[in-house]
Amino acid sequence: EHADFVATLVSGTATPRPGRAAAVVIEDDGTILIDGSPLPEDEWRQGRTGRRQLRRLFEALRAAYPSAIERGQLADLLWPDSDGDRAIANLYAAVNDLRHILGAVPGVTLASRDGTYALELSGTARLSSAGSRDRAG
Repeated sequence: EHADFVATLVSGTATPRPGRAAAVVIEDDGTILIDGSPLPEDEWRQGRTGRRQLRRLFEALRAAYPSAIERGQLADLLWPDSDGDRAIANLYAAVNDLRHILGAVPGVTLASRDGTYALELSGTARLSSAGSRDRAG
């Protein structure tokens, strides 16, 4: 019954979307611009973590880019009053929520390796260079 539909998926006969990849700029204040338009504020309200904590997590990762941040450091930064296990559980939930948000941002992913987390930028995604120009001048 679904064989024809599946066949079009496998054969690649679907019409590709014309155009170029979206340009993504992450500003110094953490604003994500996709082709010059800010990521809608509603995107930061996904999941159970809360917009403020997701923004803080993203800001920490953006500030550390291209370096990674150790899991325990992030948990302590975001939930300093929670015990270790609860803070780590909160971090896992926040990382999951942030990954969902970044799914709407071309070329930006959240990588985890060996107990650390880092932003990875590829393609047309980049950090704003305004801050480095301001510090240099």
